[in-house]
Amino acid sequence: MSGNDPQDLRLTAARTLDKSLISMSEAINGKTADLVTVVVFAGTPSVKYPLGDPQGAESNLIHYPLEDYTYAGGGIDKSIDELIKPGHEPTPNRTSIIVFTDGLDNAGGGVSSTLSKIDRARILGIRVSYGFLVDRNGDQSDPRIQKAVLQTGGTYSIIDKCWLLSAQRRKNRGQIRVSVI
Repeated sequence: MSGNDPQDLRLTAARTLDKSLISMSEAINGKTADLVTVVVFAGTPSVKYPLGDPQGAESNLIHYPLEDYTYAGGGIDKSIDELIKPGHEPTPNRTSIIVFTDGLDNAGGGVSSTLSKIDRARILGIRVSYGFLVDRNGDQSDPRIQKAVLQTGGTYSIIDKCWLLSAQRRKNRGQIRVSVI
């Protein structure tokens, strides 16, 4: 919700991640370019930036009005659909979805829907990682989401400072990545 993130930590985290990816212009001397897509899942999930060069995604990671609804499951589903489009294969073991959120699903099918979408990713060999923003009410995360994320091979993190993400910079070169904000 917009009131939970007045400093735009989620967008800052997404920009930090995007900047850490290898763009096509940086893919020299044996480096492999990463790919990224941006999916928004407040209210009705939508692809803001189709799978492509991380450098092009930057303009989609600026402040915009956030809605007071969270449908991470729908965002994960849209991300999977984008990642498995013809021409984007293979996805198993080289593809990740990174979710930056401030709350549990209160739209769509709720937490149960998100759990089924995370499992869909797992079956396809796509890792799902969560960056869960701690709001003024403290940690509101659901342990079932954490367990499902870890079963995909992803990571589950509580975000209260975006500088923590810089430690993950360029960790997995040559991987297709997707950021979900």
